[in-house]
Amino acid sequence: MLLALALVFAVEAREGICKEDGALTADLEGMLSVVKSTISPYLSACSGLTEALMKRSNGCVKLMEQGYCYYSIAKARTSSIDGVTFDQIQEGFPDVMRLAGYGCENKCFENIAPIVKACYADEAVKEVILGHISNGFDKLRSMAVTNQGSILGTPLGKVLTMTLEKYSSFDDVRSMVLRNKDKISDAYFALKAELKGWCAAGCPKKTKKWGVALLPGIAQGDCNDPKVFCGACEDNTRAALPLTDPRMPCCMVRLWTYFSERAANAKSLAEDAGSDIGVALAEILESGDAQNEKVNYAIAQYNCVKSTFDDYIGTRSCA
Repeated sequence: MLLALALVFAVEAREGICKEDGALTADLEGMLSVVKSTISPYLSACSGLTEALMKRSNGCVKLMEQGYCYYSIAKARTSSIDGVTFDQIQEGFPDVMRLAGYGCENKCFENIAPIVKACYADEAVKEVILGHISNGFDKLRSMAVTNQGSILGTPLGKVLTMTLEKYSSFDDVRSMVLRNKDKISDAYFALKAELKGWCAAGCPKKTKKWGVALLPGIAQGDCNDPKVFCGACEDNTRAALPLTDPRMPCCMVRLWTYFSERAANAKSLAEDAGSDIGVALAEILESGDAQNEKVNYAIAQYNCVKSTFDDYIGTRSCA
């Protein structure tokens, strides 16, 4: 029996969500063909990168397949016009964690890193790729300018206006990145270290067990709509969290704390970085947007989730 379970988990870790046959894999080759034709013009200046991405032994193709298969499964589950239900979340949560576990094991980024680093060091290659990004930025900025009038006068409109004024071309964006490259690098490697620790602790499987045990305690009584956390769902969650067996794993506690602290300190972090746009966005998260009910609703729900889990984590001992 134990051997059979071990084999099942080994297959799950290797295959993620998609199996080698069945309807879900029928259109994968078409999807990969579209991906290749889309990225090739952008990556052609970097010799060997497209080929490395599409080489199966590097793992990148398998990672794309797993993501696409999960998307297909999730789309089929959540086709209701009313949006996702708790039953669908309960059914899909193990797949999300299985996909996360597969991502932890996948070596795509490590395998293509030498090629990416070599191309990044080549100024000619860098300029070609930046040229493609610049064209995309110009299209995005043009779209934002065209639609600016619909949100002027709102806090979000203020942020958009500040962004359009500050970054009139991609050269402005590039200058900002170069000025802050050390901070950006530090933030990237700090996040990478957190995620690496999450993976190394076997957190996908631990979080899967915890989440599957917790969800029934939340989805009961008047809590029947995942879009509405404040109120009955918040009350249920606060009651269920201390009683859930297994408890929230320490690796998840650490990851939640990492993101929660940065969200709570978003304004001060933006001020330290000298980012007026970042400060304006942080202020919207703190006080909402008086002229945008959808934004205010989303912020309220987020704050209820954050405070509920922050309070619970304050009671956990994870040295």
